[in-house]
Amino acid sequence: CKNFDEMKVPQHIELAGYDKIHYINTMYPWEGHIYRRPAGYGKEKGKGMFSQAEYNPVGSYRRDFTTPAEWDGKEIFVSFQGVESAFYLWVNGQYVGYSEDSYTPSEFDISPYLNAPGEQNNISVQVYRWSDGSYLEDQDFIRLSGIFRDVFLFCKDKNASIFDFNYTTDLDEEYNNAVLNVETTLRRYDEEGNAEGYTVDATLFDAEGNEVFTQSMTPAFEGKEAAAQISVDVEAPKKWSAEEPNLYQLVLALKDAEGNIVETAGCNVG
Repeated sequence: CKNFDEMKVPQHIELAGYDKIHYINTMYPWEGHIYRRPAGYGKEKGKGMFSQAEYNPVGSYRRDFTTPAEWDGKEIFVSFQGVESAFYLWVNGQYVGYSEDSYTPSEFDISPYLNAPGEQNNISVQVYRWSDGSYLEDQDFIRLSGIFRDVFLFCKDKNASIFDFNYTTDLDEEYNNAVLNVETTLRRYDEEGNAEGYTVDATLFDAEGNEVFTQSMTPAFEGKEAAAQISVDVEAPKKWSAEEPNLYQLVLALKDAEGNIVETAGCNVG
């Protein structure tokens, strides 16, 4: 990679001065110019496949990085928020995985491939402009490629972490009061890990930052996962509508047995 150019990320490859921008709205960009079919199409399995086509630009990225000392012993992930249209990932020369969905985040557990905290690591990404997924992403828009949204690292506690959460807001028949239902799913990456005493605090704040309530949930692990839920009455909440889009903020805090905050998550609530 000694002859590689420096390029800002996130950024479309074409907007950095490479390859060409395509705009088309009623046909595929390659129709009429080159024979191209999804991989494995028809009897001639090699002919026209995306990865072997005559024109399918590939962007190769490399970057060095280190992880913080306080991440030692945690599960470490890399998150790609948007890559068009498909990519392969390597860390320290080891193949990690493949993703093909331009507008959905892709996340990989890279813990097994990393060097010790403070030591240099390398991440390598190979982005294909066209993939068989391009058939599904055909719309009236400008075709660009590359890593066009943020890329970042994050870590998770091995004993317990917030895997997912959701909420519903059920109003009464008079639309005066409501019940806020919150459900969380926890996951531990080490099945032998000690998740005893872990709790999840759910706190609701209004638009001014005032606390509406805080309530704790105690998950019960079965294997690698645990679920916990609460239902809390909220008196006379400000309703959300198109004319008055009032929003609250829900914050979840995962705490260990000593009360230390291990992880937080949250979202707006209407």
